[in-house]
Amino acid sequence: MGRLKQKGKAGAAKAYVTRSAAIKKLQCSLADFRRLCILKGIFPREPRHRKKANKGSSAPTSFYYAKDIAYLAHEPVLKKLREHKAFAKKLSRALGRGEWSDAKTLEENKPVYKLDHIIKERYPTFIDAVRDIDDALCMIFLFAALPSNTRLPPSIIENCTRLASEWQLYVIQSKSLRKAFLSIKGVYYQAEVLDQTITWLVPYQFTQNVPPDVDVRVMLTFLELYQTLLGFVFFKLYTDIGLVYPPPLDAKKADSAAGVDAFTLQAHPTSSKDVRQAIKAVSGIGEAVTSAEEQDEEFVPQPSKNDAAETSRTVFEFLVRSFGGRIGWPASSGAGSPFDEDDNSITHVIIDRPPRGVTQPATRKYVQPQWVVDCINQGKLLLENDYAPGKTLPPHLSPFGEYEGAYDPTPGPCPDLDASDLDAVRAAELKAEAAGVDYGEWEKQLKKKKEDMNKMLMSNRQKKLYTKMVYSNKQKADERTKLEQRRKDIQKSKKKVTKERS
Repeated sequence: MGRLKQKGKAGAAKAYVTRSAAIKKLQCSLADFRRLCILKGIFPREPRHRKKANKGSSAPTSFYYAKDIAYLAHEPVLKKLREHKAFAKKLSRALGRGEWSDAKTLEENKPVYKLDHIIKERYPTFIDAVRDIDDALCMIFLFAALPSNTRLPPSIIENCTRLASEWQLYVIQSKSLRKAFLSIKGVYYQAEVLDQTITWLVPYQFTQNVPPDVDVRVMLTFLELYQTLLGFVFFKLYTDIGLVYPPPLDAKKADSAAGVDAFTLQAHPTSSKDVRQAIKAVSGIGEAVTSAEEQDEEFVPQPSKNDAAETSRTVFEFLVRSFGGRIGWPASSGAGSPFDEDDNSITHVIIDRPPRGVTQPATRKYVQPQWVVDCINQGKLLLENDYAPGKTLPPHLSPFGEYEGAYDPTPGPCPDLDASDLDAVRAAELKAEAAGVDYGEWEKQLKKKKEDMNKMLMSNRQKKLYTKMVYSNKQKADERTKLEQRRKDIQKSKKKVTKERS
């Protein structure tokens, strides 16, 4: 006779732990437990049988892996949080008794935790960290655009602004920008760093307000992790291209709204580029290579552009400089412009409305802001006449269409039509046949489109139920096909035996 299994000691009841049981085991508050889970990357799990995992109870609750909770029990950050709780009690007691010297001593020895070890655990290699900075950049640029208040200290806003400027400065210096898109929510950018595609969103420079129903504490916990991550990543990226990190900040330029120009790039004294040049000089080919590089830089076209007051200076300064161009702006938009409005080297003026009462020099071309973004996405200089001020602009399409089923503006074999319209279906069929598309493939696309349209009208609950029904029907069909094939094989074997006997 085998060993009897006790209820709740094996299976799902042992593999999963409820949130209340996890908090009780770790002896921490709910806020600290949420912070630990965010920092360590632990999230709730959905067991296959909730009633079994909850030891027979059907009450709604969140479940976690028991191994994850045991992993959190040995986290150094948890120890620091407990020390901070004890510190808060001692400090409140000292302030209540009027012991100011003791309170000052406690404040100077306040426990502070670091997240360096967590970054090393979650990102074993540098490529893993670079691949995961999309959300970090979106969060940094979001907080850089928010105003400071009682829930958001000014130090956090300043640090986010510094990190955002350092990232833009690196992309400009390394010429890593590939795509951009002007959307309603903000400006989407896409860069390629170390063969990794990074996409982030930058909100427009409007007055932002934090809604009162948003839990800022959770966002600040994510921000705390992302700031540490970006500090490590930026240090490595700057060092690889031979620059000192962090770049020195000129306080006067920063106060005069110079933007990224407030930072000064300094070459690293022992950069890899210097080492390569030294090796080439020793081998006797350094002078020839250097002269060739100077000639290439001399013939690289760098059109100068002047940014008008109506357009966002920070957006187009980043776009133009990322591709080697020079851009200036009026004094009303901030200090640090490399040239004045009367400079003869200006070739384009970015303006969103027709200029009035201004003489347009023949050497300058006035274009709307979309021209810059469309030139970047198409990889060539487009005609300025279609983007002249006051003209109706061509459609601004999103360049991010790598995933399957993305919107393709070019006409395809299966256009957007109503499947019940027989004439339209017949016309689309003839068009696909003329294009050389297989009829079976076209029919599959039409069938898939009908299913997608039906799914759009379903609720989430109906979609889940429909998915289960499709999976169940597919299993039944596979089983029926398997049995039919087995019956055919048996019939063939019987016929073969009958022929041999006769």
